[in-house]
Amino acid sequence: MRLLDKIGVRRSWRLLLFTLTACILGYYVPEGKLSFHCFTASVATTVLLSLPIGLLPRYIRMALQFIVGEAVIFVCLVDVYCQIHLLSGITPHLFTAVFLTDMREASEFFQTYLKPDIIENWRILLLLSFIVLLPLSMIPPIGQALYKQVAKIQIKKRTRSIITILMGCCAVISIALEAVPMYHFLQFFSPDCDPQDTEGLIFRRYHEEVSTPIHRILQAWSATIQSKTMLASIELATLNAQIDSCSYRSPYIVLVIGESYNKHHSSLYDYALPTTPLQEKRQAAGELFVFDDVVTPWNITSNVFLNMFSTWNCSSELSISECPLFPALFRRAGYEVAFFSNQYVMRGLHKTSTNQAGFFFLTNMTLCDTMFDYRNEKAYGSDLKFLKIFEDYQNGNREKIKGIRGMHTRRRRHEDKNTVDNMRPKLDIIHLVGQHFDYKNRYPEGQGRFTDKDVLNRSLTKEERQTVMHYDNATHYDDMVLNKILSLYEDEDAVVVFVADHGEEIYDDQHVMGRLFQTPTWQIAHQEYEVPMWIWCSAKYQAQHGDVVECIKQALHRPLLTDDVSQLLFDLAGIQCHWRDDKRNVLSEKYEPKQRIIAGETDYDALKKVNNR
Repeated sequence: MRLLDKIGVRRSWRLLLFTLTACILGYYVPEGKLSFHCFTASVATTVLLSLPIGLLPRYIRMALQFIVGEAVIFVCLVDVYCQIHLLSGITPHLFTAVFLTDMREASEFFQTYLKPDIIENWRILLLLSFIVLLPLSMIPPIGQALYKQVAKIQIKKRTRSIITILMGCCAVISIALEAVPMYHFLQFFSPDCDPQDTEGLIFRRYHEEVSTPIHRILQAWSATIQSKTMLASIELATLNAQIDSCSYRSPYIVLVIGESYNKHHSSLYDYALPTTPLQEKRQAAGELFVFDDVVTPWNITSNVFLNMFSTWNCSSELSISECPLFPALFRRAGYEVAFFSNQYVMRGLHKTSTNQAGFFFLTNMTLCDTMFDYRNEKAYGSDLKFLKIFEDYQNGNREKIKGIRGMHTRRRRHEDKNTVDNMRPKLDIIHLVGQHFDYKNRYPEGQGRFTDKDVLNRSLTKEERQTVMHYDNATHYDDMVLNKILSLYEDEDAVVVFVADHGEEIYDDQHVMGRLFQTPTWQIAHQEYEVPMWIWCSAKYQAQHGDVVECIKQALHRPLLTDDVSQLLFDLAGIQCHWRDDKRNVLSEKYEPKQRIIAGETDYDALKKVNNR
């Protein structure tokens, strides 16, 4: 017992008891299954939290026990509430939403969710009682009375010693078992970990390895602060970026970004089923040019967008926060830039929203105002319906079309002066919902081309075959969407670049579906990081820009990482600036293939070589 006094256990028993129980109650079990990890994570966390406080002088110790204990219990209470009513523990998204909520929204939230029936849940009721019991136990008369009652329990000295040893062993074993998960968790707080790496750690579930509400709120706070700081730096770099000149080489440039597109399910890349007949027809006609060695740096959409929109690349000595976003440079050059996304819309833009790792640049008002002239305000279940509003944008009075928002600022009015004969060249960026899960919802009912019987040579269950069928039907529908987009530009002097954000697992190399957020194996890299890409040129464009078409043909087999798409677009526009580098421009004779890093740390080409691909 003297040893327990020396290390502060007896003097911190209240804090240890209440916080340990609260953390166990706050363990997130979405499938309703407890685990041994639930216990060890809670023990290791609360022991390391409580023991140092037990060594402090009495009054400081008591004050800290009250503050820390109440804070931990409250965090666990909030986390349990979120688990019950929002089907998730505390996340960066929820954490940030609290600080972005105004009084009206807060009032509506409380009226909707904070009702008397919340105490019907036994975990919430118990945690509420802890908030009262902890300070009561610290009142001397009550604490002494409670201690005397415990002391009356007759336990033999030998038994007491055994209990003490067992408790100590339990604490030591728990800390030892949680050492590696805690090390992984501390990576979230590394000064070298930027928000992209943070989101990669999130999807690798490092934040779940030490699964207590304390860790969840710390990780959410860290990710939010970290990404907000990074966003401020990107905003500054983008606002200050300038161009040297622009030849307006291509008066109409279009960037189409696909979603969750596995290139190995495209017949354009030799898939067995005819999923992309319209693209193949345009390829055969000599107007669509297919790249065959393109890789994305991430299998996470928000990370891909930041890499693709930024002038930074994985080989740069600079930080991504020091590099501007390319659409702003197009506007500096006088291009009219429109961004139409069937996922990221304008709703809530004035407040900024977040993705899994924190603030997202496409919801920052200042950045969007700097990058775009127009954006859409609504998403649609079908990409063809989504394209209808884009057609209206092309054909109508843009300022009066419902669902389209013009980005009006002094900066825009100033840049309008930098036009050519009052006919602004255009850059349209279109982001589709594509083959994003759930696949059966990505194409209209009754418009499926394939059945589960068409899924041949696969040892799959009927349900799995239907999943593959839905994905292939979504890819076939996406083929019609892409063909519709190209038809909108057939009479223009236009060039269209299509590239997907990332791939998807569809029971191919591995018996899994979706994406695997872990260090990529070759199978993962092959299915999730290899992406389709092609460039389409209208007849008018080919007639007037034969030199560009020839450069495209020469580049089809060059290895490319999609974080260099901005360089290709600079070349098409003829933009010269500090951020242009022809060694990164796949259309240039000066192009130098670089090391292609995926998932923040894996060399794709080395992985490919090791697997003799």
